[in-house]
Amino acid sequence: MTKAPSAEPAATLLRNPLFPPSPDEIRAMREAAELTQGQAAHLVHLSGQARWSDYEADRTLQRARRIDLAHWELFLRKIAEIERAREVLAEIGEAAAPRERARRGPAAE
Repeated sequence: MTKAPSAEPAATLLRNPLFPPSPDEIRAMREAAELTQGQAAHLVHLSGQARWSDYEADRTLQRARRIDLAHWELFLRKIAEIERAREVLAEIGEAAAPRERARRGPAAE
């Protein structure tokens, strides 16, 4: 089962919603969602891993960029949807398991 995204980065966003998150907060939330940089970029319709990695880069590097709030909000919403879908699929699997065992009969166990 996948772990839920940490509340710490989300709490930071809620604490100061007018400013983009830090690179560490972006990375922490992406890693908690178990996504690669390329997958995170694709999720919010960015042009690829190179651009997402710029959001996670140390701000002292020339290539570092701040994520715009629209992409950050979309990212948070999409990972919440993904987590909910995982939960539903797990519930469906748990509900289907007893029916499948019953269908196979006692000899299959």
